[in-house]
Amino acid sequence: MYKQGEIVIVKFSFTDGPEFKKRPALVISNSHVNRSGDYLLVQITSKLVNDGLPVAIADNDCYKPLPLKSSVRSHKIFTVHESCIISNITRTTPDFLKMVTHRIFQNIEMELI
Repeated sequence: MYKQGEIVIVKFSFTDGPEFKKRPALVISNSHVNRSGDYLLVQITSKLVNDGLPVAIADNDCYKPLPLKSSVRSHKIFTVHESCIISNITRTTPDFLKMVTHRIFQNIEMELI
């Protein structure tokens, strides 16, 4: 079972065939959800995007640095079954996980008109 705060490699399937790409993602679901076999993940990318949504991952945000400068795309949340997770890469620090979840909640806060 993978744990909240782990960075994992996920199989992203193409809709038109059996092929897939391997992509990193951050586990944000808690152990109660993870025991169901489904995981809530947030996409990680090495592409620089300047739209105010990414959370940059510094080397000291993980127990083992990522091979490329990367960021969490805080609005790219998805659910996968554990069979789509290939392996884990590293684990983030609790402070970094709090920062990401805070950004996610900012993304969904209601705007009063």
